[in-house]
Amino acid sequence: MNTLQLLAYLQKVYDQKEALLKMKDSPEYKEDQYNRLMNYYDYKIPELRMRIEKKDTEALAKFDADRANEVTITEGIEYLSCE
Repeated sequence: MNTLQLLAYLQKVYDQKEALLKMKDSPEYKEDQYNRLMNYYDYKIPELRMRIEKKDTEALAKFDADRANEVTITEGIEYLSCE
């Protein structure tokens, strides 16, 4: 995989983990299923980050900055929409 593919996959894994976190108490997942998925994401994210860092440290830094900005903007929009 090239760097762009790895970054896209990393984003997908982050999104899937975030979606799973929102379903923590959902009856859709039994506790062991939920824990196995969380363990997978907790293993996969650092692995992908290391692979990307070896290929292109700057791309990973930009990805992290973009994610941080996205979270800040999303939280701001959610705050404003609640008023």
